[in-house]
Amino acid sequence: MPLVVPKPPTTAESALALGLQSLAGSPEVGRLYVQLPKLSFTMPHKVFELPLAALLPQGGAPAAPTLATAEHIGWRFLIHDSNLFPNSQPVAAAELEATGGEIRHINFGPFVHATALAIGRLAPLSAFNDADYEVRVLQVLPLLIVALWITRVDGLREVLVPLAPSPWYLTANRQYTVPELFAATAPEAARVPTYTTDP
Repeated sequence: MPLVVPKPPTTAESALALGLQSLAGSPEVGRLYVQLPKLSFTMPHKVFELPLAALLPQGGAPAAPTLATAEHIGWRFLIHDSNLFPNSQPVAAAELEATGGEIRHINFGPFVHATALAIGRLAPLSAFNDADYEVRVLQVLPLLIVALWITRVDGLREVLVPLAPSPWYLTANRQYTVPELFAATAPEAARVPTYTTDP
């Protein structure tokens, strides 16, 4: 069965159009906005953020390898310009807040192309033919990690694929299990300074 994407909120279409309009003062977004009738917003997928604490030892023991604390923070869409760049890779990505009601940002960076490339590589693999797998994105912002999170809809299997550019301790486009990703990232998470506020 194919990789699948969930149905976005009904407010997403209008939020994307209004978001482009509100950000059109930026030259890059402005160029997109004037092409709005020719744009297509594809591959809607949820964006999750894993807190750094999830990777840190608890009570002296290594962190349990689970993504249960990952928070759904938004919806992301790949933007194609069918007028200027027909049949091409996406030119940008738009991210809405988790409710789908307001835009968070427009991204023109390398993760846009990397997302389309990674999905294109994974979709035909026989390893994902046993069930439906939902496409998500997982971020660990303090470690500059952005990864595809491919999860079987019944939760019985999860695959994480770091997108390029990835940190030096992860291999872009390699498939990791959750325990493998935790093992690779936990030492780096422990090196991130933590700050406390004096009472």
